[in-house]
Amino acid sequence: MRAWILVGLLGACGRLGFDPLTDDPGADGGGAQLAGDNCADARELAIGRPLANESIATARDDYVGIFCGNGPDMVYRFTQPPTADPRELDILATFDGSIWVTPTCPPSFIGGCQTFATALPYKQQANFTPGTFYIVIDSVGGGGTTFDITMR
Repeated sequence: MRAWILVGLLGACGRLGFDPLTDDPGADGGGAQLAGDNCADARELAIGRPLANESIATARDDYVGIFCGNGPDMVYRFTQPPTADPRELDILATFDGSIWVTPTCPPSFIGGCQTFATALPYKQQANFTPGTFYIVIDSVGGGGTTFDITMR
């Protein structure tokens, strides 16, 4: 019993590293990786197929200092076919955030993001060259955690 009290006190003081939600397989908690939580596990965003009610509630801030937001971030992957069709990216979120569209992930430079506001439709139009692009949604603030995203 004394050992458990000691462990509890050390954990509360931050002197014992224990995070039950970590995805580190060597850690005590061993939580599952959230699909789209980082570049390696980016979710596919298909043309014309909306993803509704996406959530950053359990995402981590994987790219601290790289993006304009400093909160949880989600990563999506989009492949532009070999056509010159212009595209439109639509986002509607319950939080304030930023979006970054980049051909490399994580991006190799700071800046380059666009911001969006809670409950205000965000649209970004662009002519993409053929290839794969990454779309990073980063939370800046606000109380919500959900968003809709569509590539048209």
